[in-house]
Amino acid sequence: MSSLNSASSSAAPTLRSSGLPAFVLAVLAVAFYVTRPTKDDISWLIVTAEALWDGKRLYVDIIETNPPLSVLLYLPAVALERLFGLRAEIGTILMTALIGWGVTSAATRRLAAAGLLASPLAFELAAAVIFIWLPLGAFGQKDHVAAMIALPFLCDLAVMAEGHRKGERRIPWVWTGVLAGLAVAIKPQFGLAVALPSLVLCLVDRNWRLLINRASIAAGCTFVAFQAMVYAFFPAFFHDVLPMLLGLYAPMRQDLKTLVIADMGMMVPILLVIAGLALGRGSRQPLPIALMLAAVGFFAAFLIQGKGWPYQLYPALAYAFLPGLGLALPALWRLDRPRSRTVGLTVALALILGARWMTLTWIDYSDLTAAIRATGIATPRILNIAASHGIGHPSTRDAGGIWVGTLMSRLISVQVMNTRSSRPPEQRDDALLDHWEAYDRASLRSDLATRAPDMLLIERGPDFDWLAWARQDAETARLLDGFVFASRVPDHEADGFVELFVRKADKPAG
Repeated sequence: MSSLNSASSSAAPTLRSSGLPAFVLAVLAVAFYVTRPTKDDISWLIVTAEALWDGKRLYVDIIETNPPLSVLLYLPAVALERLFGLRAEIGTILMTALIGWGVTSAATRRLAAAGLLASPLAFELAAAVIFIWLPLGAFGQKDHVAAMIALPFLCDLAVMAEGHRKGERRIPWVWTGVLAGLAVAIKPQFGLAVALPSLVLCLVDRNWRLLINRASIAAGCTFVAFQAMVYAFFPAFFHDVLPMLLGLYAPMRQDLKTLVIADMGMMVPILLVIAGLALGRGSRQPLPIALMLAAVGFFAAFLIQGKGWPYQLYPALAYAFLPGLGLALPALWRLDRPRSRTVGLTVALALILGARWMTLTWIDYSDLTAAIRATGIATPRILNIAASHGIGHPSTRDAGGIWVGTLMSRLISVQVMNTRSSRPPEQRDDALLDHWEAYDRASLRSDLATRAPDMLLIERGPDFDWLAWARQDAETARLLDGFVFASRVPDHEADGFVELFVRKADKPAG
């Protein structure tokens, strides 16, 4: 047994944690996040959950491109707003921080009781920083939530494996499996982060109970039951949205070099190597194996998705940080101060770099919100004609408006144009692309004609003019003639401007 493991065994009984440190970090995080702009993705999902609360049909009256759990996650926050007046954005922050505190504290207690931690207090603080503070721009996103709720299952798995090595049988908790199943239901690719540690520990320890136990069965049953619920209550996701995702969205991906270098994916293997070297032989123990393989699984999910967005990298980054910051550093600090300083400085610098990367999509749309308010229209009904759903979210809710679009943006047409520009004719299905562009245009026409928007947010730039694109359709052009230019603000996501058009009847005199 390595010296790090010896430190774990001897230190665990004396260095306990009550969960208070993680709670304090969670409270401070809430105070910080309520001062920050709402992420566009989160605002859109709140709008979608709000529509569902109001009786609209998900994937029919309003269309989200992710599985239903991505919307249902925000339904409690909408309920808090409707029942008690607490803004759903604040409710989302509170619930996310509560989840972070809860899973961090529960996982720490479970591991400490099994004697797997050199310092339960240090692990709890590290986990709280990683799961509550590191996300920054990804805080409250579905990927962030999935990463957090997978933690208790992975820790339970390590406890079971450690018990087996000591000749003990430790029974996992069913609820950890339920949470893991929900994490996979958020995105099926996350199944790799749950299954890979279970499979490898099962093979290494030659113990089938590490793969098939009541927690893993609960995870599988939860995932299957949720898919059945989706098919029963949201059949349009399978019939209408999934074909579009498979035909348009999934194939549009960045190359491996871009994902690993430009999109900072390389941080994950680098952090895992650092943790492995710092832990030494201790990296062969169940807990480091479970956490590091979870990082590998989440990293594989990031590569499979292929979009390179920071919030999609976050789960892998979180689990790559945890072995070094939560396990190796506390043990080294007691045994080898010079080496601990080197590891600590390296991990701290990586933490700062990772945190900076998480802020890159944290855009302040307050000038667009102010422009909407400046029109003087009370509770404006808003629709966008833009490439990004950031043109409208969070500004619609922040300005007291009502979103009336079926789609979040013209994302479908963006994917169509990207496919046409990136693939030669023999490698694409032009008839299918024509179908989806026609679908997008028909959706815009219908929204303009039947949903009575008061205001349009139109993205216009030197590279692409969405107003010109919309006017290529004669009926859409006729409907757009009912609107007049009101103002413009800089486009924070592309070169050009976002122009506000209001219905002529709403245009203030003078």
